[in-house]
Amino acid sequence: VVMYQITPRVFADTLSLLAVIPHLDSIKSLGTNVVWIMPIYPIGLEKSKNSPYSVADYCAVNPEFGSLDDFKTLVDECHKRGMAFIMDWVANHTAWDSKWIEEGHSDWYIRDTDGNIIYPEGTDWTDVADLDYDNQDMRRRMTEIMIYWVEECGVDGFRCDVADMVPADFWKECIGAIREKAGRPILMLAEGDNPDNFASGFDL
Repeated sequence: VVMYQITPRVFADTLSLLAVIPHLDSIKSLGTNVVWIMPIYPIGLEKSKNSPYSVADYCAVNPEFGSLDDFKTLVDECHKRGMAFIMDWVANHTAWDSKWIEEGHSDWYIRDTDGNIIYPEGTDWTDVADLDYDNQDMRRRMTEIMIYWVEECGVDGFRCDVADMVPADFWKECIGAIREKAGRPILMLAEGDNPDNFASGFDL
């Protein structure tokens, strides 16, 4: 695997998904066979650090980067050049003003003894809210949305942010479900060094 990471903001201040396309031949010429794009979702505004890893809506594209159709076009153009395309997936946490919190799913998050949602313990990631993997409804929804991107946009897998902070049994269930639904090779890359990631189905 020769992987090229795309940071959309490097390519253009606005509508950067389409701005990447003229560079794909050059990216391909490096020997690249997998393109990995950093998170393309809307970024939370509450307690924000303007980080793409603070996801407000897992099902949408940040208008700063373009539209869903722009994203599909970029995936298609990579495929035309024989390159697989993987998304950056942030499964450990969301933005404080995420769609899930706004919909009332506070029970999908880790909370303190007073019932307040907290940021990930042991970190300084104050711009994000920590998800609770003891909640089965949240786990199912997370898997469904990942399958959505595979089916709707043709992505070929995911680079999973801080994979070690998400339970291995979730990854095993999730990866198995994605691959079964896709019916084609799905590349899974874990950011982490836990050997359990391989047992869970990660390739890299």
